[in-house]
Amino acid sequence: MSADNDDFAARMHRLGELIEQIEAASDPRVVEPARALLRAAMAVHESGLRALLDGLRAAAGPDGPAWLKAACSEPGVSSLLLMHDLHPTPLAQRVQRALEHANATAQADARAELIAIEGQNVSVEVRTDRSGGANAGAGARLRARVEALLVEQAPDALVTVYGGEAKREQLVPASRLLARIGGQPR
Repeated sequence: MSADNDDFAARMHRLGELIEQIEAASDPRVVEPARALLRAAMAVHESGLRALLDGLRAAAGPDGPAWLKAACSEPGVSSLLLMHDLHPTPLAQRVQRALEHANATAQADARAELIAIEGQNVSVEVRTDRSGGANAGAGARLRARVEALLVEQAPDALVTVYGGEAKREQLVPASRLLARIGGQPR
């Protein structure tokens, strides 16, 4: 991640903190004007971004789609456009691209498949060909990769990922172990 992207992420985090602080204020005389201020600033930014995008599309001519696609590959630009519902790539396409990328880097015995997209709700299943040991690890690694790519490429989605959990070691109760060797619990 570049320094610009780190800076953008830090600014977005700070923005979230400030919104939470304002929301936590108990005085509606402070909270409501702050909400109105934020809505007004967002509306101004949206109209400016919309005009900017329209102008750039017109000026770019036939190269417009390639230019816009390249610009949207930057997390800061993509997030800003998503915030204002101006992102040119539909959610389903961004999700599919993330899954294709995850599957291309996965082990042969693990695969992520789209179950459904309903509005902003995205359901994905991580499947493995065999059960046990190394395969469980492949599923867990793919699940983590899918989750990371979907956060990056489709932050506007509400994602549920099924499957791909790593096997958890289960402890055997001491009383069972002692019973197997003929001992008594203390």
